Amino acid sequence: MTVEQRIWLLERQHRRLRLAFILVVAFGAVGLGGLVADTYSPPILPLWIEARRFLLVDAEGTRRAELWPGGFAFWDDNDNLRAILSVSPDGTAFYLNDENGKKRLVLGAGQRRRADGTVTTYPESSIHLYDADGKRTWQAP
Repeated sequence: MTVEQRIWLLERQHRRLRLAFILVVAFGAVGLGGLVADTYSPPILPLWIEARRFLLVDAEGTRRAELWPGGFAFWDDNDNLRAILSVSPDGTAFYLNDENGKKRLVLGAGQRRRADGTVTTYPESSIHLYDADGKRTWQAP
């Protein structure tokens, strides 16, 4: 075998190896791209979610908000009820509580049950302001 024949065989072998390497890299890139696309694809969201109540919690599992057919409520970092919007046959009412969970403002109509079982009725279009002790300081009408 002459030197020229050996060089020609070596060059042919080199071209084949280079082509094989390019094909392996190309197919590997396509395969990795497919894996990455599967890993990072956006989630498929349902068109709607049905439930009677929804409870929203933060990363630590602390209750932050709740939604139900008659209204919704919000809690603070210390799990104190801070705000309620309520819609009922008695009327619509908006309640704001302080950082201790005591009511400070009531707007609108409705009834509020206390822990001791007593019920307070608020007439339509009313505003009630309370002090830190829970005593009514002002109301209209």
